[in-house]
Amino acid sequence: MVVLGIDPGTVNTGYGVVLAQGPRLAALDGGVIGTGPDEPLERRLARIHARVCDLIREHAPVAMAVEDLFFGQNARTAFSVGQARGAVMLSAGMAGVPCYSYTP
Repeated sequence: MVVLGIDPGTVNTGYGVVLAQGPRLAALDGGVIGTGPDEPLERRLARIHARVCDLIREHAPVAMAVEDLFFGQNARTAFSVGQARGAVMLSAGMAGVPCYSYTP
């Protein structure tokens, strides 16, 4: 079973792909989807969405694990991270991959 894990963010979105075979786990891929901090938000979200779609096509995960929002002190940051999370979940929804949320 292949699972794609995502830590969403508008500047850096981290990802990891894990293969589970019985009790054994193997890392297949991982990295960061980086966007330019001076790039308009809509272009950053489009880049995140496109790259997650590529990862789904490449690895064919049976599920995605997406980190929940952590509000902390800065609501503005939480809103932008929520938008990145939405772009990730849109990618999964379009591919029919179920998403599961996990707290940070």
